[in-house]
Amino acid sequence: WFECYFIYMDKINPEKIGKVLAVGGEHLIREYGQFYVIKTPVGIRHALQHKANVRWVARDYIATKRYFGNFVLEAEIIFSADSYAIVQKKVDPRPLTIDALKTNPKIKDDFLRICKNNKKLIEHENMSWDFYGAMGLLRPRARVLNNLVVANGRLKMIDLGLMHLAKRQQHWLIYLITNWAFSRQKKFLKKVLKEVL
Repeated sequence: WFECYFIYMDKINPEKIGKVLAVGGEHLIREYGQFYVIKTPVGIRHALQHKANVRWVARDYIATKRYFGNFVLEAEIIFSADSYAIVQKKVDPRPLTIDALKTNPKIKDDFLRICKNNKKLIEHENMSWDFYGAMGLLRPRARVLNNLVVANGRLKMIDLGLMHLAKRQQHWLIYLITNWAFSRQKKFLKKVLKEVL
């Protein structure tokens, strides 16, 4: 019921790769032609468990599409022998703010649906979507949800990142960081929901 493309790295045209747009906790994001971005893995998770990271990226995309549907920005995942790249359409990079949730009923409804579906993801898969990314994690008082943007009046999830909450197949340091981040995110979302409901 959705299209997911898994192709090989030789399909990337190096001449289309442009300037750096952002550096997240897990991906370097650059322009890819006029209308797309390309994300390549960086960060501690890829450094410490890159084989698992490459295996999981396709599974994570399928899981996000299954639980969140059209909220998730479509992606092409392009593999090499030991890495990957994600190609997505370029969208408005302004993150969702708590103030926008309080003033726009449609955006608020979308956000509540995403939260409800994330609860199911946690319960059924022992994974959680990453609402605010590394920058939000380090700046929890910024009142923004970096991985959610408003595009054409609807919320879009611009990141495929899932927090794997089980210890299995994870480096111990990644497991500890992930669960610390998940705990902070839970407290943050609880405050957001209390403020907007």
